[in-house]
Amino acid sequence: MRTGTETVRLGAAMDGGGRLPRPPRLLVIANPLAGTGAGRRLLTATLELLRANGCQLLIAEARTPEEIGAIAGGTGPEDADIVVAAGGDGTINAAASGLIAAASPLPLGVLAVGTANVLALEMGLTRHPQSLAEPILYGQVRPVTPIAAAGGYALLMVGVGFDAAVVAALADRPQMKWRLGKLAYLQPTLAQAFRYGFPPIDLLIDGQPARAVAAIAVNGRFYGGAFRAVPDGDINRPGMNVVLLGRGGAINLARYGVALGLGRLARLGDVRVVPARSVEILAPRGLSVQADGDPIATTPTRIRVADRSLNLLWPMMPRR
Repeated sequence: MRTGTETVRLGAAMDGGGRLPRPPRLLVIANPLAGTGAGRRLLTATLELLRANGCQLLIAEARTPEEIGAIAGGTGPEDADIVVAAGGDGTINAAASGLIAAASPLPLGVLAVGTANVLALEMGLTRHPQSLAEPILYGQVRPVTPIAAAGGYALLMVGVGFDAAVVAALADRPQMKWRLGKLAYLQPTLAQAFRYGFPPIDLLIDGQPARAVAAIAVNGRFYGGAFRAVPDGDINRPGMNVVLLGRGGAINLARYGVALGLGRLARLGDVRVVPARSVEILAPRGLSVQADGDPIATTPTRIRVADRSLNLLWPMMPRR
């Protein structure tokens, strides 16, 4: 990934009219552990397309969220016009968290080539070089307000309960995602379906008490892939919707999964969707909490709509 790169020295990130330079100069943060062989081939083809359209590329490899966030947050207008995160949702979220924490004005471009690419679905992108390159070459800057969570931010979702237990089980085996892609989630999902105890979780949602066996704060529409957990959600609108699942056990888990796949999860009688600005997850203690597919904390913890936004590059005509 380091071949064919160029050192860039830039001026302001945007000109006086708020437009990006054409062609832009990019700092690409690539996670070599993200995605599969197909993802890496997609990244190579997309970078070649960007370079063919005149973009100057400086490519930095980073493996951990801390490294990715530090590189993104330490990039200024003198270094690049755009920070580009190349990887899955975890890589993109780490870069976004670094930019937000640094209050950076630089926009974030997305090369979604990892295992899970929920943000790409929110943006209407496909796994094709032209689709991924389009927002960087011809797109528009849109503010996205993330969810503030322990130690950082989440662009897409924060979950506690069964899904966080699966994420935690897979976190110690990153090579499985590299080798198997989405199939890596199958074994820990099946194992946790019969091992996880589904304890009731006590929450305060905007100060109001609530109880569920799982809670997922969703910033947009999608969850876990092309599944519409909140059909009327909008990632460009500040706020989050908390999806509360009322019943535990493998049978109910399967029922929720089928309903999610059909886009009808919110219609179930034991599922509630609650708009929120702040959520406190109180009890039980020690449950894993995940953000955008990576473990971030254990309960008790608090999440809220962030008071800072991220400038994200979107296609000119986003697909709904």
